[in-house]
Amino acid sequence: MHRAILARAESVGLNVTSVQLVASRGRGGLQFKLMQPQDVAGLYKSIHRFRTGILALSGAKILLDISESPTNQGCVSLETFVKYKCVYRLASRPEEVDVAFEDLINRMSVDDCDGYKDPRCLPTAIFVAKKDIDLRTYEGRADFMGLHRVAHSTGSLRDGLRRTWELGPSHTRDLIHVAGRCLPLGFHWDVQTQRDTVMVNGWERWEVPGQRYTNVHPDGFIRGGSATCTHSLRQVSKADKPRALTPKAIRQAKGHKK
Repeated sequence: MHRAILARAESVGLNVTSVQLVASRGRGGLQFKLMQPQDVAGLYKSIHRFRTGILALSGAKILLDISESPTNQGCVSLETFVKYKCVYRLASRPEEVDVAFEDLINRMSVDDCDGYKDPRCLPTAIFVAKKDIDLRTYEGRADFMGLHRVAHSTGSLRDGLRRTWELGPSHTRDLIHVAGRCLPLGFHWDVQTQRDTVMVNGWERWEVPGQRYTNVHPDGFIRGGSATCTHSLRQVSKADKPRALTPKAIRQAKGHKK
């Protein structure tokens, strides 16, 4: 099935990248099918620079904090991780491939973003929403903005960890897009923290002390301000022993439940 999909994708001019999952044992002996951090980083950066479709042949999980052992609370599904940023389809059985592939091709050319103020630009691995709201509809996006908007501000948002996301001045020359809509050159948020905060994106772990700030980009890029990177792709190896995942770390890393 894998070879047939590759041949079909290449026949319509698509550049294809295959990703292998890794079985990882977590707390209590549970097994998780994880994408490796380097693949997570490559995928999330690519979907903000190229029109991308993901055809998954099985369920996959993303470990958000690469310093931790995998748990249900500390992982999100691949589908959730790329939600609103690109097209995702799951075909776990051979008879599902044709329909999933055709739907993938048809949807890849559709623009699903209204611009830089659209909440679908937010990196969902970092922005902790106060409530799960479907952003595919105008009403859902309006509800999301109403729930998270900071009063008397010009577009600032406050997430579930009380971090304030303000539109920041351009600092880079990166030109990226979200679901086909190009964003302003160097677009990002200045994220203001109220207390010691951990930020994770699936391939890095950052700490921001007290009432400080850092820059966060739609493609999950974290940089500048008072943030310190404690774990990165260069620092993590097979020899590293993951730290135990504490309830506090779970709450700070992510509020998703699968």
